[in-house]
Amino acid sequence: MCVVGFSACSRQTQPSPQTVYEALRLKFQHGELIEAQAEADRAYQDYADHDLLWAWRFRVLQAEILIWRGMNDKALVLLDPELPLSLSTDEVAVRRRLLQSTASPYPEAKRFLDEAEHLPLTGDPRLPGEIVLMKGNLSLRNNDLVAAENSFQEAILIAHRESQPFLEARALGSLGIASMQGQHYGEAIDRDKAALAFSESIGARALVAKIMGNLGWCYYRMGDLDTALKLFTDAEALSAELGLQKDQVRRLVNLGIIHWDKAELEEAQNYYLRALTMAKELEDRQDRAMCLNNLALIAIEKKQFDDAELYNRESLDLERGNKDSELYALFTQAKITEGRGEFEQAKTLLQQVIDGSSKNFSLRWIAQARLANIYTTLDQPLLADQEFRKSLGTINQTRASLNREDYKLTFLSSVISFYDDYVSFLLSRKKVSEALHVVELNRARTLTEGLGLKQNTDSVISAEFRPEEIAKRTKTVILSYRLSPGHSHLWAITSSQTEMFELPPQSEIDQTVHSYRAALAGPRDVRETSNPNGQKLYEMLVAPAQKFIPENSHVIIIPDGSLYELNFETLLVRKADQLHYWIEDVVVTNASSLLLLEKATSKEATSTKNMLLIGDPVSPSPQYTTLPQAASEISQVKKYFPADQVQIYEGKNATAKAYLESNPERFSFIHFVAHGVASRESPLDSAVILSGDESSYKLYARDILARRLQANLVTISSCEGAGGRTYAGEGLVGLSWAFLYAGAHQVIAALWEVNDAATPEFMHQFYAGISAGSDPAVALRAAKLSMLNSDGIYRKPFYWAPFQLYQGL
Repeated sequence: MCVVGFSACSRQTQPSPQTVYEALRLKFQHGELIEAQAEADRAYQDYADHDLLWAWRFRVLQAEILIWRGMNDKALVLLDPELPLSLSTDEVAVRRRLLQSTASPYPEAKRFLDEAEHLPLTGDPRLPGEIVLMKGNLSLRNNDLVAAENSFQEAILIAHRESQPFLEARALGSLGIASMQGQHYGEAIDRDKAALAFSESIGARALVAKIMGNLGWCYYRMGDLDTALKLFTDAEALSAELGLQKDQVRRLVNLGIIHWDKAELEEAQNYYLRALTMAKELEDRQDRAMCLNNLALIAIEKKQFDDAELYNRESLDLERGNKDSELYALFTQAKITEGRGEFEQAKTLLQQVIDGSSKNFSLRWIAQARLANIYTTLDQPLLADQEFRKSLGTINQTRASLNREDYKLTFLSSVISFYDDYVSFLLSRKKVSEALHVVELNRARTLTEGLGLKQNTDSVISAEFRPEEIAKRTKTVILSYRLSPGHSHLWAITSSQTEMFELPPQSEIDQTVHSYRAALAGPRDVRETSNPNGQKLYEMLVAPAQKFIPENSHVIIIPDGSLYELNFETLLVRKADQLHYWIEDVVVTNASSLLLLEKATSKEATSTKNMLLIGDPVSPSPQYTTLPQAASEISQVKKYFPADQVQIYEGKNATAKAYLESNPERFSFIHFVAHGVASRESPLDSAVILSGDESSYKLYARDILARRLQANLVTISSCEGAGGRTYAGEGLVGLSWAFLYAGAHQVIAALWEVNDAATPEFMHQFYAGISAGSDPAVALRAAKLSMLNSDGIYRKPFYWAPFQLYQGL
């Protein structure tokens, strides 16, 4: 009885087709594409013989999933049969035409969309918003960006009003694509981030994968290869998991491009070949063409010009009629003919690319730079210089369209090869001063603009460029460095002359710097062990210009690349068979560019001596331990300023809000005693760690640069205050950079971990010098020498060398 009764009670009615259909749409929207497709196919088979309405609805859902997976041809086969007349007014008729529009070439796509708009919109409230979104996508395919944006914004309003989050997420992502297609990569990043966050919040995993890929491409075009590589890697893995085959192809291509830019040709080729195999399986002409074009570029690099021409010709055959693709194929053919030594033909092809790419700034400046290199090879320097300058103008046009500091920071990394080529060209013509000027055009651009300084970037006019005058006004010797794969260079600038010296390749310098940095952080004293890297760096970087550097002179270092991570004071000098640190010979400070140095000489220091002192915060989390000596450091610093001229925020009052609301522009000295963090992925997210809750305890670099300062000196007594990432042209970006951008005259910040026990006494010595009237650079050196000449452990550079002085405006 019990068994029979249990069986009777366990009978369940079959779910309605509407219930099954909605459940499958939900699976589809959550990215469970393979499972949803299989279940939709089974449901179609179940209803095919007795219920045409539901059979067709499941058939159309299958097609929709196939399109998301990149299988457009298979989707079109499912959608091709004509609907029974009885279904012509059902929502399935509208959805069928929308999907046909999505999967078809443009002329047919427009016709299908027009038919969808004229069908009755009954049965599904989702359809009006879907039609508007499709209109935007079609406008995008026709490169009508204004119409596309209008449609996407309208779709967002409809989706929000009708509570359709999946439609809203798709429309937000499409806005990002519109910005990306218009080469407004900064705006695209903002939009993609918003779309990504929203998609993640509703569990739309397939959308997440697609948007991550788009976001990665934007970061790539901005020159941020590290962020792009991570996004592409994550997007490829998620695409593979979800069965998004077309997206997976694109991400494999993207990863190949990253490795290509890193000169990792075998890795790049492997990614392209994997992508090509998948593209052939999908019968995707566009992606096949892309892979073939990239394989052609690798063949060119390997000097396999016949293979390159075959790849390029096959690519062009697949892309006939696409203007941009034809231009890129033309550019590739120009590189092939150049590689074969057919320079006249290469010149003709490049000029065609330049003439045809008036709206594609990226391709235009690359073609102009390539043409300049050909003129260099042909020993036609006037024409070469003309093309280099044209390319520089196009680069400036591109950069001028960027609207945020973090995007400008990364952009120059993507064009640094152009500056290297131009500098090499000028040096080959013995134009030493002009070469230095071009180097300077690429230095601290974002920082310079943030301080309201104008810089002539359209041409190189050596008559207006007088670095000796800067050295004379600052009463310094300036050492300006340029690291390059072939040969690096040093310009030594005094009040009377500028001399250039050739240095070893960048790779050799980088390796030596990194080894020496590791030794400085180790347990042994590098001077006592006669560390060979410390001596080698001095011989490489300083010794060539030693005759221009009198003892006890003031030396300003303008670093490049890994040199931003090196404290030159720690270099080991051998004299009369005795080894000592270079700090014992000279006063050293750091600067970002000659232009900033020139303007800094005209800025008078504030005569007042008031201090904003913030530190000893309440630990906001176990990650940031309490600093036992922070209170002692505050006590040491404040005694060198009149009591009524010191504003102190400590303990629970040491908050980011307190700094921002303190009117920091009114203080001549600002001092922080707290932990610091440097963000390598997003340097403007570097922060001083203060008191507060989870959402408020960080004083971000991006908030710092938004508040204008007049301070003579900002001291960041924290770990990693200098920064965590070096950008081509801009240098080490982090907290110190943010304070300089805000207007601080000078900033003291740390390159590495600061010892909590040693710092209070160090700051006591430093501010004693300031109080006695010493220049900050001189006072900082004196404090360091005091520790260096002590008998205890603090004589090691690990304790006295992390702090560096950075010169601002």
